[in-house]
Amino acid sequence: MSTAGAESGAIGGIVARSPQQMRDQNAAIILDRIWDAPDGAALTASEIIDSTGLTRATVLAICSDLRELGWVVEDRAPSAVPGRGRQARRFAFNAHRRLVVAADIGLSSVTCVVADLHGTVLGRVRHLNDDMPAPLDRTAQLMGCIQEVLALAEVDASRVGAACIGVAASVDRNGAPLPGDPFWENFRIDLTRLAAVAPWSTTIENDANLAATAEFAADPSGGSDPLIALLSSDRFGAGLIVRGELMRGAHGAAGEMAYLDYVRAVDNPYGLSLAARLLVDAAHVSGRNTVLGDRRPGEEETVLREVLDAVEQGDEVAREIVAVLVERLALTISTFAQFVDPARVVVAGGVADTVAPLLPAVRARLTQLLPFSPVVESSALGRDVVLVGAVRTAIAQLRARALSA
Repeated sequence: MSTAGAESGAIGGIVARSPQQMRDQNAAIILDRIWDAPDGAALTASEIIDSTGLTRATVLAICSDLRELGWVVEDRAPSAVPGRGRQARRFAFNAHRRLVVAADIGLSSVTCVVADLHGTVLGRVRHLNDDMPAPLDRTAQLMGCIQEVLALAEVDASRVGAACIGVAASVDRNGAPLPGDPFWENFRIDLTRLAAVAPWSTTIENDANLAATAEFAADPSGGSDPLIALLSSDRFGAGLIVRGELMRGAHGAAGEMAYLDYVRAVDNPYGLSLAARLLVDAAHVSGRNTVLGDRRPGEEETVLREVLDAVEQGDEVAREIVAVLVERLALTISTFAQFVDPARVVVAGGVADTVAPLLPAVRARLTQLLPFSPVVESSALGRDVVLVGAVRTAIAQLRARALSA
């Protein structure tokens, strides 16, 4: 951000109406500069001056204020050169000034983490659902998970400044599941009850939207070109980034893929893990000879890996399942690529670590289905992609009100 003229009262075209407003704006600029420094790096006053255009007196005064507020720590160690006295004052961001909580609620599990403001995870807890379907009261399950992760990390709730909860449902701006799909009711969270153990600002967001947020942050090189993160484990869901911004749609339903119920040769929005398990089930029901074992509902996570391993053993059923999954993924990508024309599609979620062997065939099929094929790749963030996006979202929300937090 250019800050030329900031101290004359104009910042980014906004005119400061009072000395206090101008000081607040300058404080936000300086905190942003220190916050964005590489993890653990300290900046001298001269470096802050060069990047903001503010005067030395302003920088030093505001840095002192930020230190008193706990957002900045100062290092002014003696010089290593004899006779040089003390080194220049250096200011570093205090990433532990506040902490954030993030959660990923899937059909078969709830995972919670507590992290500092650089995104470093300080504690993690995962609760698996022993019985399927999942309990309808996910609020109680989430409350228990949050209490456990805070205890594990030895963090008092008063140190947390914000939370973000990812759910496998389309939600409105208040975090309530949209009408139209009974499956989404598995992810209704009562924020009033949750506040009993989480008395801070909490956002509930669609998990695919959080995955897209994480993928763009991991590689923003695409700039304004559309990016789609395709969660592909239990159910398909897509998050869309356009010009660096998350697209939620008018009601929060952008990227929802229930429409696949009406797409011939896809027939439903089941992701690769669930689809693979159902195909294995069908093979057993029909009496096909295969090395693949039975899997109960809720045991989808390892099925795709087992199918790929069985292909290596020459299993014909596994080979046929892989062919079906390749076609399924290619057709799914082609349905939204026709409208969005993304530059990149990242296949994300629990299958990300195992889906890579399918992608060459998917790319080849897309060249037959589309005039312009996007780059299709697997996520490097693995099963944590939703949590990464949730941590980033919680940090961004806390950062927006840092000086009043």
